[in-house]
Amino acid sequence: MDSSSTFLVDASSIHSSSTSSVDASPIDNVDTADDGLTLENVLYAGSSQNRCVICRRIRDSSTNMITMPKSSRLDLLIVHRMYATQNVRCCEQHIVGHDRLNPMDTVEMNDRKNLKTTLPPQELLLILEDLLTLIQEAIKSPRLDFRDPALSNDDYLTWTGWNIAQFDMMFDMLSPFLRSSCNREPRNALAIFWIKAKTNLSFSQIGSLFNYTGDSEARRKRVADTFDSVRILLVRNLVPLNLGVYHLTRDQALIHNTAF
Repeated sequence: MDSSSTFLVDASSIHSSSTSSVDASPIDNVDTADDGLTLENVLYAGSSQNRCVICRRIRDSSTNMITMPKSSRLDLLIVHRMYATQNVRCCEQHIVGHDRLNPMDTVEMNDRKNLKTTLPPQELLLILEDLLTLIQEAIKSPRLDFRDPALSNDDYLTWTGWNIAQFDMMFDMLSPFLRSSCNREPRNALAIFWIKAKTNLSFSQIGSLFNYTGDSEARRKRVADTFDSVRILLVRNLVPLNLGVYHLTRDQALIHNTAF
């Protein structure tokens, strides 16, 4: 998380709620005697139950809408300086893996209220606690994370030799056999195998790349174990179905007999 996207609340942007109230949103209607806090330059996302907070499309029903997860609300606040209240709704397709806001989607900025958003102190504390949680998760997360929707096709090709579609197809075939644990995330485990095969980085270097804890030897051992586990799964569950004569029928083998 770089400094340009960090949410800052400084002395110049915090005032007493005794300033004139703005009749723009529910959270602006705070009792002036309640010592509320006002954040300037923060857009109010709105709270309509039938309008998507991201694309602003009105839906006749909530069939394709979901309650926006905390992580994606924080993405909206950090990246777009837009505050969305709890229980705000958005189209399902705007949320990707691990409840994050899809970085490829455009947030519709028209018809937004560029007003002071008055928050009670408790609400502000909850936001700051959420932000600190996100920062702590970022510190512990892999430096290279194949769950990150921001990784591009070129990133996949550079590290694994496969594009996103190819990697996803392979992962879908192996995911029933890949076990998740506190030390191993399935998608990153598959990526570790192909990174080793393509780049020949040492196991210790790959462990550092994925932010594994422990010293160099501990990282090396964990990555080596992951590599061996994925290799065995590939041999058992992928290779026989896609390589060699055994994945062909007799008729297919006869048609392609010049290849043998």
